[in-house]
Amino acid sequence: MLDLIGIAAAVGTGLLLKNTVMKSEASPFIMELPPCHLPTARTRPTRRSRRPGGRSRRSSRRWA
Repeated sequence: MLDLIGIAAAVGTGLLLKNTVMKSEASPFIMELPPCHLPTARTRPTRRSRRPGGRSRRSSRRWA
């Protein structure tokens, strides 16, 4: 029951703000993303070791 009240309050607040405070024309949302590259066989081991918690397979087997 409390969940439904929260959802109704969120929808009501959104509609209230949309019709009063944010009446101006919406500006386009443009988000720049970094270039995406597929990993190669050469870069894959180095990226795994640089990641937090990234271990090689040998060390993870020894402690498992």
